[in-house]
Amino acid sequence: MDQMPIPDKDESFLEEIKSGIRKLLNKAVTWMKPDKEQPILVQILVFIIKLPVLLLMLLLSPVVLVILFFVFIAAF
Repeated sequence: MDQMPIPDKDESFLEEIKSGIRKLLNKAVTWMKPDKEQPILVQILVFIIKLPVLLLMLLLSPVVLVILFFVFIAAF
Protein backbone atom coordinates (compact mmCIF):
# COMPACT_ATOMS: atom_id res chain seq x y z
CA MET A 1 0.00 0.00 0.00
CA ASP A 2 1.27 3.48 -0.81
CA GLN A 3 2.27 5.55 2.16
CA MET A 4 1.29 9.18 2.20
CA PRO A 5 4.32 11.40 1.76
CA ILE A 6 5.08 13.89 4.48
CA PRO A 7 3.71 17.22 3.25
CA ASP A 8 6.00 20.21 2.82
CA LYS A 9 5.55 22.96 5.33
CA ASP A 10 5.01 25.42 2.47
CA GLU A 11 2.06 23.44 1.09
CA SER A 12 -1.28 24.63 2.42
CA PHE A 13 -4.05 22.38 3.62
CA LEU A 14 -6.17 23.20 0.56
CA GLU A 15 -3.35 22.22 -1.78
CA GLU A 16 -2.93 18.93 0.08
CA ILE A 17 -6.63 18.18 -0.34
CA LYS A 18 -6.49 19.07 -4.05
CA SER A 19 -3.47 16.87 -4.67
CA GLY A 20 -5.08 13.99 -2.75
CA ILE A 21 -8.29 14.25 -4.78
CA ARG A 22 -6.28 14.51 -8.00
CA LYS A 23 -4.36 11.32 -7.12
CA LEU A 24 -7.58 9.51 -6.24
CA LEU A 25 -9.21 10.51 -9.53
CA ASN A 26 -6.12 9.45 -11.49
CA LYS A 27 -6.25 6.04 -9.80
CA ALA A 28 -9.96 5.72 -10.66
CA VAL A 29 -9.38 6.65 -14.30
CA THR A 30 -6.48 4.22 -14.55
CA TRP A 31 -8.63 1.49 -13.00
CA MET A 32 -11.44 2.08 -15.51
CA LYS A 33 -9.18 1.91 -18.58
CA PRO A 34 -9.11 -1.48 -20.32
CA ASP A 35 -5.99 -3.63 -20.30
CA LYS A 36 -4.67 -3.81 -23.86
CA GLU A 37 -3.14 -7.25 -23.26
CA GLN A 38 -6.57 -8.84 -22.72
CA PRO A 39 -8.74 -10.07 -25.60
CA ILE A 40 -11.54 -7.72 -26.63
CA LEU A 41 -14.27 -10.00 -25.25
CA VAL A 42 -12.61 -10.05 -21.82
CA GLN A 43 -12.25 -6.25 -21.96
CA ILE A 44 -15.99 -5.92 -22.63
CA LEU A 45 -16.90 -8.28 -19.79
CA VAL A 46 -14.59 -6.51 -17.34
CA PHE A 47 -16.09 -3.16 -18.34
CA ILE A 48 -19.60 -4.50 -17.71
CA ILE A 49 -18.46 -5.63 -14.26
CA LYS A 50 -16.89 -2.20 -13.55
CA LEU A 51 -19.90 -0.28 -14.90
CA PRO A 52 -21.89 -0.22 -11.60
CA VAL A 53 -18.90 1.37 -9.82
CA LEU A 54 -18.65 4.00 -12.56
CA LEU A 55 -22.36 4.75 -12.32
CA LEU A 56 -22.14 5.03 -8.54
CA MET A 57 -19.24 7.47 -8.84
CA LEU A 58 -21.25 9.55 -11.30
CA LEU A 59 -24.34 9.50 -9.10
CA LEU A 60 -22.35 10.76 -6.13
CA SER A 61 -20.61 13.43 -8.18
CA PRO A 62 -21.57 16.97 -7.14
CA VAL A 63 -21.66 18.12 -10.76
CA VAL A 64 -24.18 15.45 -11.68
CA LEU A 65 -26.26 16.30 -8.61
CA VAL A 66 -26.40 19.96 -9.68
CA ILE A 67 -27.41 19.00 -13.23
CA LEU A 68 -30.06 16.62 -11.93
CA PHE A 69 -31.35 19.37 -9.64
CA PHE A 70 -31.77 21.78 -12.57
CA VAL A 71 -33.45 19.08 -14.64
CA PHE A 72 -35.81 18.38 -11.76
CA ILE A 73 -36.67 22.09 -11.42
CA ALA A 74 -37.13 22.43 -15.20
CA ALA A 75 -39.57 19.52 -15.20
CA PHE A 76 -42.03 21.54 -13.16
